[in-house]
Amino acid sequence: NSLWDNVYIIEKEFERQKLNHTFKISETINKDYNLVPSYPEKLIVPENIKIEEIIEASNFRTKNRFPVLCYYNDNNKTFMLR
Repeated sequence: NSLWDNVYIIEKEFERQKLNHTFKISETINKDYNLVPSYPEKLIVPENIKIEEIIEASNFRTKNRFPVLCYYNDNNKTFMLR
């Protein structure tokens, strides 16, 4: 377990931001911190992208990092991926 597991509960944040139809929680893409050690194990990613596509794209990025959801505004449906 990481420190973030006790501070940031991704399921609660996912529910709070009402992301059900736009994004999903991935529990497998970074399981055991294998893909990106500096990311948490559970990540919020776009609903319509396949995990395999994220992994493939990460091969071309520094330290295998790939965009994950950081912020979502339900009023105007805008979001920030970093």
